[in-house]
Amino acid sequence: MRKLIRSISGHYSLFLFFAVCIVLMLTVLTSFYFSTPLSGISISDAERLDTGWMYEDGGELSPIESLPCRLNVDALTLKLSRELSDLSQEANHVLAFRTRYESIRVWADETLVYEAAQGKEHALGSMWHFVSLRDCIGASRIYVELTRYDASAHWDLSTVFLDHSHAILMYLLYQALPAILFWLFTMLFTLLLVFVALFMAGQKISGVSSMLALAAFIFLSGQWILLDSKITTIFGGNYALTYFLSYAAFYLLTAPYLLYIQLMLDSRSRVIRYLTWIFVGNAGVCMALHLFQVVSIRDTAFTVHILIFLSLLVLAKEFWYSVVKQKERKLFCTFLGTVFIYAAGLISIVLYYIGKLPPANSTTLYSWALLIMIFCATTDAILSLSRFWKQKQYMDHYRRLAIKDSMTMMGNRNAYEMRLQDLSAAPPARLIFILFDVDNLKFINDTYGHHIGDQAIYTAAQCIREVFEPIGACYRIGGDEFCVILTNAVDLDMLLQKYDFLLAQQNKNIVPFSVSYGWAEKNLNSSGRVSLEEIISLQKTADVNLYYRKKEKHKSTK
Repeated sequence: MRKLIRSISGHYSLFLFFAVCIVLMLTVLTSFYFSTPLSGISISDAERLDTGWMYEDGGELSPIESLPCRLNVDALTLKLSRELSDLSQEANHVLAFRTRYESIRVWADETLVYEAAQGKEHALGSMWHFVSLRDCIGASRIYVELTRYDASAHWDLSTVFLDHSHAILMYLLYQALPAILFWLFTMLFTLLLVFVALFMAGQKISGVSSMLALAAFIFLSGQWILLDSKITTIFGGNYALTYFLSYAAFYLLTAPYLLYIQLMLDSRSRVIRYLTWIFVGNAGVCMALHLFQVVSIRDTAFTVHILIFLSLLVLAKEFWYSVVKQKERKLFCTFLGTVFIYAAGLISIVLYYIGKLPPANSTTLYSWALLIMIFCATTDAILSLSRFWKQKQYMDHYRRLAIKDSMTMMGNRNAYEMRLQDLSAAPPARLIFILFDVDNLKFINDTYGHHIGDQAIYTAAQCIREVFEPIGACYRIGGDEFCVILTNAVDLDMLLQKYDFLLAQQNKNIVPFSVSYGWAEKNLNSSGRVSLEEIISLQKTADVNLYYRKKEKHKSTK
């Protein structure tokens, strides 16, 4: 009973979290059971001004049947016009235009009443423009002049609204509601991850950096989706700020995700590290090129598309090796989420380049994929919760022990013996011991000095780490004795040949030496405990094989 009470108090925060979740779930169920629908303010009644428009083509005016529409006009400038005499001109009404072009000018008869971008390329993609009808009272006709960047695309004209500003604002907010809700969700999830990271840091639990990297990725994703909807532009201000922040968020968001995967997989891949910095550098270079008017920021999107494709290949290799081949399950759900993320991203990129996905809707698929990825990452976090608690329980014990060998950065004897205990408690299906020993170390020390002997030990250890550390655990268990423990089926002959080749390459600049090794492997009963004596017996067998090979090598050199 006392042990049960101690266990509950030790997991107080965990039980409290689940209790809050249950209360919220009961609240939602109660609200549905006692459902009370109410009729709210209509958010789809903003008046549209979609008919009666004319456009100028070759000096002649042609009617537009209705907006929205697509016009095939080659000119870089398109002029639209419409009679105002048939409209009720109220001073508190506004005209609302959405454009994706370089500039827009609006005249009421001969008077210029609105101008955006002043003819400069200020990136007015998917921006809303509002013209007060107060400036148009008494005018008989309104003229709209649009200028686009190039003549390689059709003119896509959107709906024009003519209504009270509040009615239009309500409608636009409703249209952008998915993006706003998604942004709110990502912000809340970001705060949750930051809170978890602070809790882990306070409890001295590893994984703080990975949580913060994931939080940064989700934060940038939420910012990109909200800014790409351009809903922030309905309140005016610096339109270009929304545009460029949207590009910056899109160009940068893959960098923290690569960092998150590298930290979670404990990968030492230099390719991922370099690719992360390339993403950040590319964003800075592209923004600088636009700042100095060398190239438009929208014309640099292909660079980040290429980088996304490269990162897909790199992560696919990492996931295949760690999650599939090595059967590392702690990121299995995140692996599935990554598949959805990159599939949606690649599909969006392909549809964008073939003209099937308007740039204004480029985040639609990504939003759904990101929701799936967040769910998968959350699942992994929940599944890993017990591991974090177990790590916390053993943290004080591990802190008191020096588990790293300062010369070789391998695990030392203490770490090795704890590993044996772990193997006994949770035996793998297959266990391999490989023992290494530097030949004639005493002769090297006596003849050339201990610093040369230390250099031989260091070189032998680094070669062992480079070959075996990605797939197993490496330890220095004696002065010149090392042990590698593998728990997966591997091509041992190939790995040892690789080690011999690497040692020969590294052994050129110091006093030549050789290393002997021996190994033993065994299939274990992974369904239950295996005695520590059985584990040690396998290690002793490897030790016997090591000295047998050392003896045979000594005979062959005589």
